[in-house]
This record gives sequence, C-alpha cells and structure tokens, in this order.
Amino acid sequence: MGNPITSDQLGRYWREHIDACHDSGESGAAYCARHQLAYHRFNYWRRKFRDQDSRVQSQFRCGSFYKLRLGNRVSDKVHVATRSRFHGGECLVIDR
Repeated sequence: MGNPITSDQLGRYWREHIDACHDSGESGAAYCARHQLAYHRFNYWRRKFRDQDSRVQSQFRCGSFYKLRLGNRVSDKVHVATRSRFHGGECLVIDR
C-alpha cells in the first residue's frame, strides 16, 4: 500500500484544478466532465477555497487596498512567485 494523501496534498490538487477551470473559461460541470472529476467534490473544494479567500481578504483589507507583507530576498539566485485568487475572481501575481 502507498502512503495516504495528506490534507495539504489534497488541497493543492483541488486548488490546481479549480484555478485551471477558472483559467479555461469552462463551466465547472464541463471541466469536471473533461477531466473525469466528481462535480460535487469540485464544488465542495471551490466553496471551501472561496470561504478561505474571503476570510483572508477581509482580514487584510484596508479601504480599497490590500496589505502585503514581503520578506527580504535571501539571494539573487532565489526566485519567488506566488499567485493568490480572491473572492470575486481577482487574481494577484507576485513574481520577483
């Protein structure tokens, strides 16, 4: 038997599919059918992420701006990229 999947791995798996679905412009049902995913599970994770994103958004919201905390770069050889999707579909990409 293999190792069981951790909740972090499962979350990353569904986040990738939900982001890919959003980027594709397909409906959730069409995306799930094409990728042979259970639509009810897709919706469960989509709601879960939307709720998490809403909590983060309201926690860091300041007027119409978002507070971002960026650490210092450790080395010029280190590449950092992050992508955050907020409630309402807004997407923030930081690449430095």
